[in-house]
Order: sequence, then structure tokens, then C-alpha cells
Amino acid sequence: YNAEYMGRPAQFANLIMAGPRVAMFLSSVRPEPRMATRAGRWVKSCFEHKGYEVIVIDPKEVLLPMLDRPYHFYGASEERPAALEELKGKLLGVDGFVIVSAEYNHTIPPALTSLMGYFGSKVYAYKPSAIITYSVGPFGGVRCAVALRPFLGELGCLPVSNILPISSISKVLNEDGVASDDSLQSRFEVIFSQFDWYVKALKAHRETAGTP
Repeated sequence: YNAEYMGRPAQFANLIMAGPRVAMFLSSVRPEPRMATRAGRWVKSCFEHKGYEVIVIDPKEVLLPMLDRPYHFYGASEERPAALEELKGKLLGVDGFVIVSAEYNHTIPPALTSLMGYFGSKVYAYKPSAIITYSVGPFGGVRCAVALRPFLGELGCLPVSNILPISSISKVLNEDGVASDDSLQSRFEVIFSQFDWYVKALKAHRETAGTP
């Protein structure tokens, strides 16, 4: 659904980039038009221009309820929901995680913690994460970014030190995810340079030395 999500022709959905692959988590399940869609389109485009393949993980589209039974709570003979197995396969196949999040009640939206919490560190560990937050106000979701650091750390996908908060998102990104503020791209370059280094370094080490 990624090609359709981005408003691109479905016939391009099978074009696979040769670069690293990341999972981009959105956080909002609000009705469209969502700010999450604007942010997601812009971030996805930025990474694709760097040669990355981006798999969008949207809690509004993943057919799982609010967290009731994590993946590892199922017994050996129990069948897990197909959507849960599909999501696990996607996450295991990526080299890093990009979190694109709104701020709810000064912290992480529950839809995001619920969706990511279906899995533990066996799925997320030894891969980096990047935190990109947004708000319609002047602070860009920074309190959510602060809360995301220990959350992602406990999952094992340690976030890079830079964050990218997007303030006044309804003014700086249009519905197609096109930025009107040129400074956004330069700020993206800062967090990307860190994240890209960790993605490639950790991927190389996983391939040569494995994981503990």
C-alpha cells in the first residue's frame, strides 16, 4: 500500500531500491486529512532521495487492536493473527526505524506505543532509530521526542542523538508533503547523516559478526 499511500501510481510499487531499507512508523489514527500524512510523505520522500527504501507502518492501516497480547505471549501451538505475522516480517527485514510522531498529552501517542509494543527487542535490537516529531504549535513535539528516547532504547533500537522537530506543520508542509520552509531540508540532513552512518555501520557488523 506504500505506493498508494504516497499518491503514486500502483504500477511503480514493485520498483525496489538498492539502498538500505527502513520502517517508518506513523503515530496518528485520526481521520484524514491528518498531519501524519503530510509528515510521512515528506520524510519518505527525503529518505527515498537518499537511496533508501521506506516501508510505511501506519497504525491506521495495520489491522491490529490496541495491544492485548504481544507476539511472544502466544503459545507454540497457537496461531497468531495474520496482520501480526506480516508486521513482524516487515520489521525483521529492515535496517533501521524512523519514528514520525505527533505529541499527545505531552508524550507518545498511544497508537504508536501499542503498535510497537507488540514486539520486543528480538525484532528491534541492533538497529538504529531516528526521531522526527511535529505539532501545529511552536514546539514541534519535543516532549514526545524526549519520551521516545527511553522507549526506543528499551526496545533495543537506540535513537541517534539528533532529533528533527517540525513546528507549525500545517504551515510548513502542504497536504502532498511538500515543504515551504527551506530550512527543513538542511535540518533533515543533520539527522540523516547520523542515522545513515549507524544504519550502514550496524548492518555491516551484523552481517560479519552476527548479534549476541
